[in-house]
Amino acid sequence: MKNRLFLCLLATYIFMAGDAFSQKNPTWKADKYYEEYAYTKAIPEYEKSLSADPNNVTIMRKLAECYRLTNDHGKAASMYGKLSRLPDAQSIEMYYYAQSLMYNGDYDTARDVYLKYSMKAMFDERAKHALDALSKMDQFYSDSARSRVLKVGINSPEADFSPVVYNDGIVFVSNRIGGAKDKKHLWTGKPFLALYYSKGKLDKLEPPIVFAENLESKFNDGPACLFNGGSEMYTTRNSSGVNNKEDKVVKLQIVRAKLVEGKWKDVEHLPFNSDQYNVAHPYCTEDGSRIYFTSDMPGGYGGMDIYYSDRKKEGGWGDAINAGSSVNTKGNELFPYVSDDKTLYFSSNGHTGLGGLDVYYSKFENEEWGSPVNMGFPINTSQDDFGLVLNKQGTDGYISSNRPGGSGDDDIYAVQIFKVIILEGTVTDKKSNEPIAEAIITVRDKEGKEIGKVTTDAEGNYRTELEFGKDFIVEASKPQYSKSSAPVSTINPPATTLRQDFQLEQLTYAVEGVVSAKETGMPLDASLVELMSSDGKVLNTATVGADGYYYFALEPDNAYRIKASHDGYFAKSQMVSTRGVEPGVQRVNLVLEKLIINKPIRLDNIYYDLDKWNIRSDAAKELDKLIEVMMDNPKIIIELSSHTDSRGSDKYNMTLSDKRAKSAAKYIIDQGGIDKSRITGKGYGESLLLNRCHNGIKCSESEHQENRRTEFKVLKN
Repeated sequence: MKNRLFLCLLATYIFMAGDAFSQKNPTWKADKYYEEYAYTKAIPEYEKSLSADPNNVTIMRKLAECYRLTNDHGKAASMYGKLSRLPDAQSIEMYYYAQSLMYNGDYDTARDVYLKYSMKAMFDERAKHALDALSKMDQFYSDSARSRVLKVGINSPEADFSPVVYNDGIVFVSNRIGGAKDKKHLWTGKPFLALYYSKGKLDKLEPPIVFAENLESKFNDGPACLFNGGSEMYTTRNSSGVNNKEDKVVKLQIVRAKLVEGKWKDVEHLPFNSDQYNVAHPYCTEDGSRIYFTSDMPGGYGGMDIYYSDRKKEGGWGDAINAGSSVNTKGNELFPYVSDDKTLYFSSNGHTGLGGLDVYYSKFENEEWGSPVNMGFPINTSQDDFGLVLNKQGTDGYISSNRPGGSGDDDIYAVQIFKVIILEGTVTDKKSNEPIAEAIITVRDKEGKEIGKVTTDAEGNYRTELEFGKDFIVEASKPQYSKSSAPVSTINPPATTLRQDFQLEQLTYAVEGVVSAKETGMPLDASLVELMSSDGKVLNTATVGADGYYYFALEPDNAYRIKASHDGYFAKSQMVSTRGVEPGVQRVNLVLEKLIINKPIRLDNIYYDLDKWNIRSDAAKELDKLIEVMMDNPKIIIELSSHTDSRGSDKYNMTLSDKRAKSAAKYIIDQGGIDKSRITGKGYGESLLLNRCHNGIKCSESEHQENRRTEFKVLKN
């Protein structure tokens, strides 16, 4: 829409130039159109004159302005580029050049031009904001999957923008040719704006019809907002005439109307209206207690600012209050909309953005509006993006934009914002396909931490919310049933609602558990778990996920061994039996210990009689555990070592410890059936004491006991 920075809605005051333009001046016709704001008519006349006089700087400057004010950013960039390179170039021309480059998405060149401009206009914050934006372009695109912009079918080749939700559809603004108004705007060369209604939702909208025809003025009408159940409307329109003789522009005002017996009546002007400045873009809260709008009234921060006013108890409106410096800038802040959670959405070309108008939101906290946040791509582009409205949930709505790929001028797009993703599904019996009621759906993050549970209803259905932009593991379970899990990702989701169904198998016996690391207590992702018969035959295998969880169905009256293994860890197994136990799911957690070559591991409770090295029954129980370790890890080669305290001679202790180590190794070979090449016994006497208790040092019995120990270490894996 042409000249959107002035709200797309200014109707120029048409006056006769008389003899002010001499026909001897070759650009008299173009200048006449220019002074009347009829830029679309002035452009071909200036282009013709410039073709005849290519170095005429005056024509170049006026033509550049015409391009800029009609949003022809490609030609504007070309013309301002030429002007900015002239010896007498004006700094503002350099700014407009950089601004046009931003609109065109030429960010690299725009950065260079803004840097040069900032040296000439060091106090212009607009250059600072632009350079800040150019340094953050990656951030504006980082969350692009969080929202989706969809084309709708109601757009025309002309301007269609600023939709608001109304009566199972939308009311929007358009200057489509052959529509409600045939009289044309000199500035744009297009018909004046009127309101239209289209029934439908998001990208499923029906062909539009004229809305509130009896309320139309002779110039522009809209944007509008409707409240009180749609029975009242505030709309923007032009003043009836020109009282401000300086700019000869008909100003914008806001009027209120009521729907009475199908007709819009009782038109009332708001007290903020003035022929000296613009008041536009109303948004009223649903209860009608506050109205937000934009205005360039005196006392603002520059350009158009966002204001609000509260309804008085006795009727009428209070003073217009500026939304403050955190929201408003020296640029233009337009098209305010406030959600139910007191979030202000608006468009601006004064904050850090991608180029043109961008949409921002600001939270109302501690009685003030917070710093605006750019909504990023694809809500925003390098072009003009404005007029965002959302449903009560803040998930669906509409936006207006002149981005490439549209139907013509400004277009309306449907918007989906993924605050959360809905996950739903059904849990059924694998054999009968009957729904399983009261099944538990557990949601875990990718580290295995539980973050939520829901239960299926009588039809086996469940529904839960997942945070956007993350990976999850979702598990379905119920006592006496198998468990089933599946990964679910909300990163770049295909829709706002995802589906994951589960089928569970009813079981008589089962075993489940978690494989974790001894050192951290955390699940060991990708561990291999084997279900083996009592004679060592592998019956089933499972590779655990991030939660470390495994599950096996078992047969009645059987004995099994469950073995878990993971690279860099000692494998570990444990027996489980269904003999003589009630049906159900047995829990067997397997904790694996890091396998580090040459790291001594102490065997507790290995005791010998005085001056003896034979294996006692209590020591045999501990050595049987080492046999299990060697059977679970058939590739490891170990050294089993024995150590004494410092009492007795060094030679005696060395001999005794060596006999004991070899005796323990022989037990493992004989009783465990371990190949003798996989284990050696070696005594170290008192040569590797763990504390201060060397020869001649008086120590307690517990200190000496610390040194009397049996250890093993892995020499090779």
